[in-house]
Amino acid sequence: MTADNNKGITNISYNHLNLPIKITFGTTGSIEYLYNATGQKVSKMVNNGSIGIVTDYLDGYQYLKDASEVELTFFPHAEGYVKHTKDSNNNSRYDYVFNYTDHLGNVRLSYSKDPITELLTVLEENNYYPYGLKHKNYNIAKKQYEMSNPNPELVPCNNCDYKYRYNGQEWQDELGLNFYDYGARNYDPAIGRWMNIDPLAELGRRLSPYNYAMNNPVYFIDPDGMLSQSFLDKISKSASGTVWTNNDDGTFTSNDGEIIFEGSNGGNGGNEENEENGEKPKKTTSVVVETSKYSTKTLTTFTHADFIEYYIKEKKSLENIIENLDNLAILGGGKGIIEMLKDLLKGEVKYSWVTLAMIDVIATSQDLKNRLEKLNDVKDAYDRLHKSNPTTGYGVYMIYVRANIPVSGGTGVQMHNFVDIYSGKPLGIVD
Repeated sequence: MTADNNKGITNISYNHLNLPIKITFGTTGSIEYLYNATGQKVSKMVNNGSIGIVTDYLDGYQYLKDASEVELTFFPHAEGYVKHTKDSNNNSRYDYVFNYTDHLGNVRLSYSKDPITELLTVLEENNYYPYGLKHKNYNIAKKQYEMSNPNPELVPCNNCDYKYRYNGQEWQDELGLNFYDYGARNYDPAIGRWMNIDPLAELGRRLSPYNYAMNNPVYFIDPDGMLSQSFLDKISKSASGTVWTNNDDGTFTSNDGEIIFEGSNGGNGGNEENEENGEKPKKTTSVVVETSKYSTKTLTTFTHADFIEYYIKEKKSLENIIENLDNLAILGGGKGIIEMLKDLLKGEVKYSWVTLAMIDVIATSQDLKNRLEKLNDVKDAYDRLHKSNPTTGYGVYMIYVRANIPVSGGTGVQMHNFVDIYSGKPLGIVD
């Protein structure tokens, strides 16, 4: 994008990394950006025609600079940020503010302790439409720490210093820009599209290079403006043997101590590289998702081509075994399984260990036929989801659950649960 008449933007200049370096709003003013060699934003200058205000970014520490001085405004901590203010004696004061975030990393609530009443006070509450636009006309009150005599206190603010909200990204509302800065790109929540083209557009040829979160922002996120991610994407890329434990609070912990949120960095059912064409996602080594003394659950990711190959091999294997079982003759007369079952029902075969063995074989044959039927149902469900162009489907997750202890004297139960990657819809279970 080089201009936007709706916002009054007359020109946008970019650098060699396709990052905006100057956004001009006609005669109203401009916003200029400075980046380091890797494309990380280090400075932003807003010129409204009469005064220039500079914001400097240093690894989370944010400074505000005007004509008179440079002052630290805040820096992050694990659960929010620390607001810096000065008292009447020009002494620095640091107040902790805590953020409550949802599964997508959206800042939903900011709160802190009021220095006067000593009570917890809500500074800002945010509710969003799916694509990130904030609800208006309610929960509009905002507060921040400001210098007062003799000490800082919480006061209402219209243009608060802390502007990290949707997906935890910085909201840029200067001069009516109203974009979120994700790092690699700027995002407009009003239309659900990026301002500049996807730097990894060649990895997502099926969708527009301006799409956000694969057009499914409830399930996917885009942490840096380059590739969408999901919870399952994080799991599928884990090293083989990694064990993830469900903490029953929306988080999962690995045996290495890593904690991730369901639906956040690592919830797309695969990223754009993994999903937006028939060659992705990459097939991975099966990853242990959860294990206990009773069962083990593993996750395998298939591309469209690999899933079709898997289906054909499984189908052929089952058909061959079923055919051999049905044609097997153990008792005299060269009778197969079906004929022997008829004899058994007629009472023409005595109960012997051979007959009991045959009953077991008959049961096995029927189980295999049921399994083949369910496998075909999975394939049919997958084809229906991608019937417009089934040869470039997105692929499938196969979640395999196996009992770790024998059941009823057998080898235990097993279950293959198939899930479509792009839509997240279940395709069926083959047991």
